[in-house]
Amino acid sequence: VLELQLPGKKAVTAKAFWNGLRGQQLLKSR
Repeated sequence: VLELQLPGKKAVTAKAFWNGLRGQQLLKSR
C-alpha cells in the first residue's frame, strides 16, 4: 500500500489522498 506524507498531516493511503483531492475539486467546481 502506497503512503503519502503531507506536511502537518498523518500519512494517508494513496486512495484516501486522491479521494480528498477529488472532493476538493468538486467543492471548487460548485
